[in-house]
Amino acid sequence: MNNEVVQKALTKVKTGNIIWLVISVIMIIAGLPMILGAGYGLGMIALAIWNLVQVGRTFKIIKQFEAEPSLMVCYYKNRNYVLQFILNFVFGAVIGVIATVYEAFTQKYILDHEVELMNSRLMADQMPEDYNDYTF
Repeated sequence: MNNEVVQKALTKVKTGNIIWLVISVIMIIAGLPMILGAGYGLGMIALAIWNLVQVGRTFKIIKQFEAEPSLMVCYYKNRNYVLQFILNFVFGAVIGVIATVYEAFTQKYILDHEVELMNSRLMADQMPEDYNDYTF
């Protein structure tokens, strides 16, 4: 297995997650004064909370990605960024769109290196019990 590919994939996942954390906090701060303006602020805050939930989920599984890099392939294989792109375009403006594009490039990198990442796969009896949770 190519350790360089694994490390680069992990770095991309961690960086993307930190970007989403920062964006979510900015969206909440920016959305607070806009709550009175036609509900746009409320939509922005709701999207920021949704993003924070996703950040929390990803932080929890990054440790398992480090232990078992093939889980990254399972996690990113069926992800679709269309809804995320649209919501961030409407409520998150340019910064949300940029982060979504970064996430899509992370997915592309991981899927382009699927073979290397899957070669690190554990035997079936060593897989975590909640392995199927990564196929969303």
